[in-house]
Amino acid sequence: KVIPSFYQTISSPELESMRFIRNCIRTPSGQTVISGDNGQILILQSSSRSGILPVIKARRQLKDASDFIDFYTFDEGQRMWFSTRWGRLYRLDNLSLKDFTSIVHFRNKKFRGMDYNKKTRRLFVCADSVLVTGDENGLDTLFSKDRKQFIPLPYVVHLNEKDGSLLVQTIGLGAFLVSPEGDIRALNKDFNFSSSITSKDEKMDENVIW
Repeated sequence: KVIPSFYQTISSPELESMRFIRNCIRTPSGQTVISGDNGQILILQSSSRSGILPVIKARRQLKDASDFIDFYTFDEGQRMWFSTRWGRLYRLDNLSLKDFTSIVHFRNKKFRGMDYNKKTRRLFVCADSVLVTGDENGLDTLFSKDRKQFIPLPYVVHLNEKDGSLLVQTIGLGAFLVSPEGDIRALNKDFNFSSSITSKDEKMDENVIW
């Protein structure tokens, strides 16, 4: 069933300077982050009063002039971690933007999907060749608990918040499952999933991922 929904059209010189809006993200703090392909990020704040248009609180410039937000996640402090199309890793803390690309401790040209475990305060990021994990001080290869396995060519990672297990989609190698104990198991290579994945259903066990 489709029903009409109220909307407002926002217009500003800052928005018009974006040839294309590549990402529009609602943050846990109620702000809206808009990323265009001109390397700019706009942070909008909505009003609690009806009929009042959101206002631009800040404008931030990424290091690459045509860069934009690709994948993102939020940590326990509601800060947004995100990767960009041109291979950088940033963190947006309210209005403060910081480049964390250098915390990967080996040569890396690309970042893709990411997720964050709020209980262990660990970030998981799909680097160009392996899945990496760590915190703001450094990211390094995620190995199995016996340190014999790792996940190659990751593209999307999804965390099950209840038990800390991971589903990882790779490029051309199928999907992998990382257990809460740290075991890595390759799933059938024909099994693939998209980045649109949900993990909660009120009618079912919250430990089930759809």
